[in-house]
Amino acid sequence: MVTLKSFVGDQLMVVRNQPTTVEEEKQTEKRTEFWLYFVSFFATILVLVGPLDKLSLEGITRVLVIVLGASLFWFLLGFKFYNRVKPTGSALSDVPIVICSAIRKRNIAYPQSSEQLHQNSSGDVQILPHNSWLRWLDRAAVVQENHEGCICCSVEQVKDVKYLLKMLPMWLTFITFSIVHASGDTFFLEEASSITDASFPLLFLISLQRFTELVVSETSDYVLEKLHEKMNFNAQRMMLVRIGIGMLCCVLCCITAWTQAVHRLGLVATHNKANGHMSVYRLTPQFLLLAFMEGLSLKGLQNFFESRVSRSMFRYGPSFEECVNAFGRFGSIGCILILSKWFQNGVEKSQLNNYYIFLAFLSGLNTIVYCLVALWYGDDTYVINYDLQMVIIGGEDQSESSPLLRRVRSFPPPSMTRGIYNRLSSMPH
Repeated sequence: MVTLKSFVGDQLMVVRNQPTTVEEEKQTEKRTEFWLYFVSFFATILVLVGPLDKLSLEGITRVLVIVLGASLFWFLLGFKFYNRVKPTGSALSDVPIVICSAIRKRNIAYPQSSEQLHQNSSGDVQILPHNSWLRWLDRAAVVQENHEGCICCSVEQVKDVKYLLKMLPMWLTFITFSIVHASGDTFFLEEASSITDASFPLLFLISLQRFTELVVSETSDYVLEKLHEKMNFNAQRMMLVRIGIGMLCCVLCCITAWTQAVHRLGLVATHNKANGHMSVYRLTPQFLLLAFMEGLSLKGLQNFFESRVSRSMFRYGPSFEECVNAFGRFGSIGCILILSKWFQNGVEKSQLNNYYIFLAFLSGLNTIVYCLVALWYGDDTYVINYDLQMVIIGGEDQSESSPLLRRVRSFPPPSMTRGIYNRLSSMPH
């Protein structure tokens, strides 16, 4: 899905002659998401009104093979018509270069003047962001004489890598979130399947979840944008609040799923099954909360990521999110293996109520940890601004991929009297 989204986005950007502003790229991203959601909803409607429900498993398999084969053939027919852009290299290649350079220079002293740093247009001695656990990377930009074969990175390269690595605490808080997300994609559907034999309610719940996720995501973007324009709220802190609300929805989703699981297991104990004694639509609240947590937190994480890294890193945001989700899915497997006594052959024999309350407790702890992490990020006043002019170092007009061409970043001081800005301002130079 990430590859398809990137491909469609590239095609739309090429048609528009490569948008150069963040606003144009945002519009392209929204168009891409719209078409992907449209195709998804259209496919769901075809399944709902189509004859697949009347076919056997073998018949459904044949239909899917034919559809996939026809789609692949249609894709290959348009291969020569696709717009292509010559690769300019990956911005992630700076990460291992900066880290290796800093390790090689680990024994040298930190720079004492701005002249000691390579391509230091800002004139600062300490490279942003100012974090003690990332300070060792500053050595990668220190200029050394008579050291052949030693890579000297630019200040901008080190800055980009430091901002990227500073996202690690935020990504770690999403592992528990991804565990709950994985449970929603598996156990929620298994519960619904045990309650009804019809396929329509399952497809309805899935479609409702996706539609709600889209509405919540777009509504949140609109509300935050208006709050920032009319009330001059700090956009980055509002992103953190948005993610935090999604984390709370994660806890509520687990608690709601626990209450429904207790009710369903009570029916199983009384009637030996829940099918016919419980409406599948009783599970709607937990599917809605699952959509709320995804629409708020996942899209909020993407926006927060784009506010913390250089523009060349924007396209890697979905890939990093999928990587975090993968860790969460592996964590879900680990939890199931450790708590295997709660899981039996079939949902009706499994104690999903215990697993859901365990996830609620785990999500609650994770929400507390997230609040601490958000406070740590919220105290950071160095917000990247890309709406500034281009600065060409060296007097030559280079492409954006050139290391000599960098975007200026604006780091406005805080309106409050506390924070990192005051602490750094009071430091002796």
